[in-house]
Amino acid sequence: MLASLVAYLAIACLAFWPVQPLSQTQILGCACSDRIQEVWFFAWMFHALGHGINPFTTTAMNYPYGVNLADNTLMPLLGLLASPVTAIFGPIAAFNLFMRLAFFASATSMMFVLRRYTKWFPAAFLGGLLYGFSPYVVGQALGHLFLAFVPFPPLVVLLIDELVRRQEKEARKYGVILGLVMAAQFLISIEVLATTLLCCAAGVGFAIVVSRASVRRHIAHALQGAIWALATLAVIVAYPVYCYLFGPWHISGPQWTVAEIGPLRADLFGSIIPTINQFLAPAHLAAVGTTYVGNDLAENGSYLGIPLVLLLLVLLFWNRRDRFVVVLAFTGFVAFLLSLGTPLNLGGHATGIALPFAILEKIPVLENLIASRFSLFVVLASAFIYAIGLDRWKRDVWSSARVARSGILHRGGRASKVRSHVPIVGVVALVGAGVLVPLVPQMPFVSQAADVPPYFTSAAVREIPNGSAVVTYPYDLSAVNYGMLWQAIAGFSFKLVGGEATIPLATGGGAVHVDPLPPIQLQHLFRAGYWGYVRLAPKLDKHGEQLVRLFLTRWHIGTIIFYPVGVDPGLVMRYLTVALGRAPVEIGGVAVWYHADRR
Repeated sequence: MLASLVAYLAIACLAFWPVQPLSQTQILGCACSDRIQEVWFFAWMFHALGHGINPFTTTAMNYPYGVNLADNTLMPLLGLLASPVTAIFGPIAAFNLFMRLAFFASATSMMFVLRRYTKWFPAAFLGGLLYGFSPYVVGQALGHLFLAFVPFPPLVVLLIDELVRRQEKEARKYGVILGLVMAAQFLISIEVLATTLLCCAAGVGFAIVVSRASVRRHIAHALQGAIWALATLAVIVAYPVYCYLFGPWHISGPQWTVAEIGPLRADLFGSIIPTINQFLAPAHLAAVGTTYVGNDLAENGSYLGIPLVLLLLVLLFWNRRDRFVVVLAFTGFVAFLLSLGTPLNLGGHATGIALPFAILEKIPVLENLIASRFSLFVVLASAFIYAIGLDRWKRDVWSSARVARSGILHRGGRASKVRSHVPIVGVVALVGAGVLVPLVPQMPFVSQAADVPPYFTSAAVREIPNGSAVVTYPYDLSAVNYGMLWQAIAGFSFKLVGGEATIPLATGGGAVHVDPLPPIQLQHLFRAGYWGYVRLAPKLDKHGEQLVRLFLTRWHIGTIIFYPVGVDPGLVMRYLTVALGRAPVEIGGVAVWYHADRR
């Protein structure tokens, strides 16, 4: 058992090698976009807990308005668990550590759950390996910690199975435990909880249909457990739900439009065509598979590989009389169907064939679900069928060996003839491990230097008036959200204009950006400097200078922090020097204009 845990942890750390688990200077993928946002979330939770303030709403970014973090992927539970690491090593180290723990915790949880259904330990170990290091988890680990950290869905399946089918334990006890597990998942990702319950509901519904005779005998116990589970869940998540629905700056309506998330759906061939995330993928096939799901590698996690798919079909046929396995297969099929979204994508080309996901697009709350993320439950069901099937295959091999041994001994034959059955168990293990080889991820994962200027870790940052507003160059927007990282490292000593967060739109719904503050000439100047959009740059004349100064005074911008990156940062430096009538203070790798709202 211990060796298995060490193996999972070693693989998780090897995937990021040579970046250390508590690195404070490197970030997985790039120091941008969702990664920086999640580092910010870790830092914010630690800051909010330490100062006794509401963690679900903040004015620290999107100044002068604010952000409802309950409507965002705050991951409060992970932020809480990471607080000791954040306090000692900083939020970047906490993010790096929990990225590794996402693999380890997910694999370990599945292994322990499978131990309840299997007797042969290697089957449970390989099932945990399949789930915890699946293409889904690998893909989401490229930038979505809240989606990659998935140890709770297997526990939900186990507890629902106990309440609905097994019913060997007290309903109240297991109902409360289920409520706690669901609440934990809610506090990491509401989306994963919603999709978990949706797929489990499909499985339970199918089980009721195929086991109608036993429904009356089991329904009272199941309902009692469900009531306790929902009551426990409601008590824990009541306040976050209130903030989500009614808190300041909450979003009314869908956070995404169908046009935005519609392309994020799996391809029908996605389960058998690899991507560049796989280590052993043929280059020509990987090039094709990578184009699926809108060329988004993080969301393209439906690959299982032909060997595993074939083995799953064989094991399913072998265990076709086991209702639990059949229910799992049905649940996995529903998840696969939903992962395809609508309309059907075939070999990278959209067809006109509508699929059941179109129904979800019309249901409030569920309309925001991203189709490709249902791949998680395809691999979850596959891990169950795979482990249970290997366990029974090995059991049948030994049963046959015992029968043969009894016959030989009864006839007075040599027992050595039976030894041929022993290597067959090795064959089971070899086949089981062999079908996972095509899923081996491309390692190590790419990381990038965080490049936090020394200014933000020095005493000089205290020169910024506490709680005052700061504008950064580059202007802090997705995906160039350096300012969020700097603010997090500085301990939220200032408020930030801009940031990456989902905010409400005046027309309803939400958007992952912040609206530029008027007059927008300063933001146009910053974008021209970073991206090279010279046509956006305001003219360096009296009128242009006046508009920039108007922006600074109107919004009480206390400080401008300039970091020399982008296509033409010199353009920005020259303009600000003229507009403010003075040169900046150059310190710690940045240039700073203090009291920028004063002439």
